[in-house]
Amino acid sequence: MEKYKGLKLTPMFWSEISSSYLLKVILEEHGDIAKDFTKKFLGLSVDSAIKIDREQPLLDKGSIDLLINFEIKGINTYVLVEVKVHDYASATRGQINTYYSAALDKFKESDIYFIYFTQFNRSNFPGKGFELPATIMEFEDGEKNVGKYKNRLKHVSWQEWNSFIKEYKGAFTKEEDIMLYLQETWITAKCEDDLNKKKSNVGERDISHYFGGLYEKLISELNFGKIRDTQKRTILEIDLSQCSIGEFNKIFGVIKELSDSKNIDKNATKNSEDLTINAAREFLNKLVQDQSQWGLLSFYSSLFNLINEKKYLRLHGTGASGFSIKIRIKEKGEISLCTLWCSNKNIIEFALKR
Repeated sequence: MEKYKGLKLTPMFWSEISSSYLLKVILEEHGDIAKDFTKKFLGLSVDSAIKIDREQPLLDKGSIDLLINFEIKGINTYVLVEVKVHDYASATRGQINTYYSAALDKFKESDIYFIYFTQFNRSNFPGKGFELPATIMEFEDGEKNVGKYKNRLKHVSWQEWNSFIKEYKGAFTKEEDIMLYLQETWITAKCEDDLNKKKSNVGERDISHYFGGLYEKLISELNFGKIRDTQKRTILEIDLSQCSIGEFNKIFGVIKELSDSKNIDKNATKNSEDLTINAAREFLNKLVQDQSQWGLLSFYSSLFNLINEKKYLRLHGTGASGFSIKIRIKEKGEISLCTLWCSNKNIIEFALKR
C-alpha cells in the first residue's frame, strides 16, 4: 500500500469523531473481531450478539463515544468506550468517574466496564524524560474513584489497538483496509510528534529548584490554598470560585513574579496555538454572559493578557478541561508553571514537587 506522510492526513482525523466512528464500523461489521476485542482487553468471553452505538447519553452527565452491549451467561453487560486522539489537550478531569457512575445508575442490574481509548497509556512512558499527558492522570484518578470497580477499567492505547487489529489482515473490505491504514499512519505520526514536543530534561525536582526563594513566597502568599499529595506530585490547589478580589490579586501577583524569574529562557518565544486562543476566547465569553462570574472574568482575562504580552509564556490546552501555562527553563526544558482546570470547576494548581 502506498505510503503517506502521517501529519498530512490531519484534516481527516483531527476530530475524535472520525476515529471513534471508524472503531464502531470495524467492530460492528466484524462481530468475531468485536468478541476478540473484549476478550483481549477486558478478559470477557462473549456468548451473544454484540450491539454497538455511538454518542449514547448517560442520563444528564454527557454522552459516551461508544457503547457496546452484549450478554455473558444471561447477564446484561455494557462496555463504555471513551476515545481520545489529543491526549495533551482534551482530557476532561473526572470524566471516567462521572460516566461510570452515571452508567451504574442508568443500567441497573448490569455489569459495567470502561475502556479509556487514548494515544498513550503508562506503557508508553517506562521512564522519565517526557511530560505526562493529562489522560494518564485521569485514568489513574478514575481507578481510585470507582473503588471496587477498579478492575473493570482498562486503558488502551492506539498502538495496542493497531497491534491487535493487524492480526486480522485479510478480513476487511478494501474500504476498511485503507481507512484503518490511513488512521494508523496519522495517529502514529501524531504520537511521535507529540512526544517530540513533550521531551523534558527538567527531571523530578521541586519547584524551588527552578525558582529559588520564590518557592517560599508562593507558599506564604497563597496560604489560602490547599496542599495535597498525589502519587507523583505535591500540589497546591486553589478553588478560584471561592476567592476574594484580594486573593485573585495575590495569585496573579505570584504568577507574574514567577514569570519574571531570571531562570526562564525569555528568548524561547512560542505563540499559543490558534485552537487554544479560540478556546480561551470562548471560555471568557461564557463568563461574560454570567454577571456572577465577573470576578473570575477579571482574573482570567488579566492572566490571559499577561501570557499574550510575555511571548515566552505559552497557553496550552483546548478548554475542554482547562489550560496550562508553559515556560522553558534555561538549559533544561519546558515545564508547566501552573494548571487551570476551568471546564467543570475553576481550580488553579501549582506543582510544588514533581
